[in-house]
Amino acid sequence: MRRCGLPLSAITAGGDQNAPDGGVDVRVDLCTVDLSAIYGHEADRFDERLYILNLFQLAFSSPHQRPAAFAAIDHWDARTHPTDDTHFDWRAFQQTYRDYIDLAKLAQMIPIVGAPIGAVVNWRLLERLGETAMNGYRQRALSV
Repeated sequence: MRRCGLPLSAITAGGDQNAPDGGVDVRVDLCTVDLSAIYGHEADRFDERLYILNLFQLAFSSPHQRPAAFAAIDHWDARTHPTDDTHFDWRAFQQTYRDYIDLAKLAQMIPIVGAPIGAVVNWRLLERLGETAMNGYRQRALSV
């Protein structure tokens, strides 16, 4: 995020303790307008937001699911996309992300050492997301 000029204050932790994941949440408030604008795209369009979600899924999918996640963004601009979120599989998206970070986020719940572990885990997850987003937009520019 720092390399892209986005604020590190966009990362928050916490969550609803009644949530299915037990409240182990980290929310990254990336301003999608800024992220896509860096690469010349308009995030106020739904298809661009869908592309960003697919980048997120690519970053946090298992090696088994990664080829399908990459195929979803390959030649993105040459395909038509839904105009609303009714066709997006939110459950699969959430489960892919949750399955990827379960163990790392669980370690944050350990008293005393959880906060430092969480800081390292969050930093690495954010670095992975940043690298995936940069490479995804580069790949998109090259596939035009």
